[in-house]
Amino acid sequence: MVDEIVGKRVLCDGFRGEIKFVGLVSPTTGEWYGIEWEDNSRGKHDGTHEGIKYFECKHPTSGSFVRPKKVDFGIGIIEALKQRYGQGSDGINQENMFVVGRKKQRTVVEMVGADSVQEKQSNYQKLQEVSLSGMPVNGPDRHLNLSLFAPYISELELSNTLLSSWEDVASITKDMQHLHKLNLSENMLKLPSAPETLLPSFSQVKVIFLNRMELHWEEVETIVGMMPSLKELHVCHNCLRNLRLKKGQVSELHRLQNLRLLNLEGNQISEWEAVLKLGHLPRLDQLILNDNGITKIELGNKVQDEQGSQSLFPALQSLYLSKNKINEVQSVNELNHLPLLTELRFVGNPVFQEETSFASRQELLARLPSLTSLNGSSVNSKERETAERAYLKKYAQSWVHAGGNITEGQVSTLKPAFVELHPTYQELVKVHGVPPEAESSQKNPKTLKDSLIAVTITCPDDPDKKTVTKKLPGTMTIAKLKGLLYRQFKVDSLNQKLSCVDSKLGREVELDDDLRQLTFYSVRTGDTIYLRW
Repeated sequence: MVDEIVGKRVLCDGFRGEIKFVGLVSPTTGEWYGIEWEDNSRGKHDGTHEGIKYFECKHPTSGSFVRPKKVDFGIGIIEALKQRYGQGSDGINQENMFVVGRKKQRTVVEMVGADSVQEKQSNYQKLQEVSLSGMPVNGPDRHLNLSLFAPYISELELSNTLLSSWEDVASITKDMQHLHKLNLSENMLKLPSAPETLLPSFSQVKVIFLNRMELHWEEVETIVGMMPSLKELHVCHNCLRNLRLKKGQVSELHRLQNLRLLNLEGNQISEWEAVLKLGHLPRLDQLILNDNGITKIELGNKVQDEQGSQSLFPALQSLYLSKNKINEVQSVNELNHLPLLTELRFVGNPVFQEETSFASRQELLARLPSLTSLNGSSVNSKERETAERAYLKKYAQSWVHAGGNITEGQVSTLKPAFVELHPTYQELVKVHGVPPEAESSQKNPKTLKDSLIAVTITCPDDPDKKTVTKKLPGTMTIAKLKGLLYRQFKVDSLNQKLSCVDSKLGREVELDDDLRQLTFYSVRTGDTIYLRW
C-alpha cells in the first residue's frame, strides 16, 4: 500500500506536491505523509525532522509532513471529463453572468443557446477538443477507457494536473486512434523504465507540448522516442542547455527526423554550437529560440562528416530569435547561409539598440534579401526597395572609403573588412545604382550649380505636351517638384503620378512619397522623369 502511495502527486490546501514518505514521525503518533511541494516556499524543511532524514528534497524548504486526511489524491479522467463537459458543468455558469450598473446593481444576463452548448458538450461521443487544464486528474478511470467513453478526441490538454508518471498518461491515451495533439505542460512526470512498451499509446501523436516540466535534453529524447509520428515539439521554459546526447550514443536526433516545428523558447541554450546539432534535421522548417541568451550566430551552412559536406538546416523557413543577446551585426549576416529562410523574429536583441525600430527593420531587410516576413508582418516589394535604398545611403561613404567605385563599367575591389560587415552592399549597388551620397563623397561639390541634377521631363501619355530638360537640386522634395510641373504643364498636383527611369539601369521607379527628396530615389543627371495623370 505504501509503495502505491509514494510517488503520487497530490493536492493540499490548494498546493500541489509529491508524496515522498508514508509512516510514523517521532515523537508523534499516527501516520504522516512526507510531501515535497512544487512551490519551494510552501515547505519548512528538506525532509529532515529532529536530525532524522525521512525523505529527500531538491530544495531546503520544499518539504512538509501532512496528515493523510488533508491530502486530496484527485480524480480519474472520466470524472474530470464529466465535471467539465457534463450537462450543467460545461464551463458556462449562468449565475456568474451579469453586468454591473452605475449603482453597482447586478443584472443577470441569459446566454442564448447555452442549453444547446451544454447538450453538445455532454455528448461525449462527439467531443474532439478537450481541455482539462488545472483539474486534479490523477490517471485513467478504473472501469472505463477514455477511448470508449470519448473515442473521437483529437486534441487533449492535461496541463497542470496530478498525473505522476508517463505510465499514467499512457493508460489514458491507450487506444485513442484519433489523438494527434497532446498538452502535458506543467506536470512533473516520472520517466518510464521501459519506454518502448508505451509506444502504442502515443503512436498517433503529431504535436506535443512539454512546457515548464523541468526537463533535460536526455529526458526529451526518451519522451520523443515514444512518438514516431511526431511533427511538432514544444519544450519551452525547461532546463535545456547543451542538447547533450545520451552517453555512449552517437546520435538520438534520428528520432526527430520527421520534426517540422521545434519550440525551445525560454531555455538556456546560449551557445550556437548546441543549436547546430539541430542543423541535420531534414524536415525542420520552423525553429523557435526566443529568450535563450544567445549572443552569437555562426553558420557557414555546411559541415564535414563521414559522408562529406552537408548543408545545415536545409528546410528551415522560419526562425525566431527574439529576446536574445545578439550584439554583433556579423551574426545577422550569417543568416544568409540559411537557403530557404523567409520568416524572422528578431525583436529585443541589442545589435541595433541605438536605432529606432523602423531603422533596425530597414537594416535587417537590406541585409537579409530572402525575407518575406519580419517580426510578424509581411514585407512587400515597395518596403524592401525603400529599405535597401536607405541602407545604401547610410553606408555610402564607408563603401567609397573601402574602395567602392562610382564609375560605370568598372568593378570595385572592396576591402575585406567592409565586405564582412556588408556582404549584400555590392549586389544592392548593382540593383539600385550608386547612391548619390557616394558620388558626392567623391566629387565633393562646392557650389549649388555643381550639385544640380539635369533630368528630362516628359508626358508619355500626351504627345502634345512638350518634353523639357530641367536642372533640379537633389534636395528638392517630390511635393515641390509637383508644384514646378504644375506651372510647366498645367496638371493639378493632386493628379500627378511621377516616376523616374534610371539612365544607367533602365529601371522605372515610382516617386510616390511627397516628403522624400530626389536623392532618396537616386535620381541623377541623365535620368528621365515621367509625368502621368
